[in-house]
Amino acid sequence: MIVDIINICGQGAPILPVNIVRLLQKRGYFISKKPRKVIYKLKREVFSPLVDKNILLKYSPDQGEVWEKAIILSKIDAKKRRLPTPRKVSELYQTHFLYLGENTTLPNIYSLPDAPPDVNLEINAFLSRFKKPKNFTWEMLNLLMCASDKGVRDDLRVHLYILPLDYDEIELLEKVLEYGELFKGIHFPFKPDVDEAKGFLSRFSVK
Repeated sequence: MIVDIINICGQGAPILPVNIVRLLQKRGYFISKKPRKVIYKLKREVFSPLVDKNILLKYSPDQGEVWEKAIILSKIDAKKRRLPTPRKVSELYQTHFLYLGENTTLPNIYSLPDAPPDVNLEINAFLSRFKKPKNFTWEMLNLLMCASDKGVRDDLRVHLYILPLDYDEIELLEKVLEYGELFKGIHFPFKPDVDEAKGFLSRFSVK
């Protein structure tokens, strides 16, 4: 069920808890129960631990402009999925951009650095335009690990400017590269590959 929730929340816009349950019901969970009756338990036992690990991000009204943008995107997404339009919303959930795509397994990461809510909101919307490779999470992780080194990060930034991307796309991907700085003290059992990272970035220029 956790993978289903991550996939449901990774479609380009934040989503209301009750709508997450409705989509879970379509996948065979909680068939005999009303959505609102399972939300409290689900939030306590599943959503909160995923938020603590930064696998899911929680948006709330105290986030100002980010919240306003999240609400707008959520309404557009609900209409697209033929779900009830969010009203009197107090929280929305969205997958960390590292975990986008139809994941069947998750990397052994127990906690991620805090993801800036505005960057996560924007990069989810941006990446929703592209078909994700099966190894998307690992390719994004490789990119962030490469970007944890300032010299390599600058090299990747230069690479962005030779790609056929518009200014807004470059600016957004630069924010992703800056996020890589937070991965400086995190160690994984693989050596980051800069050429693979550049190839991964190049995919975003294919319209």
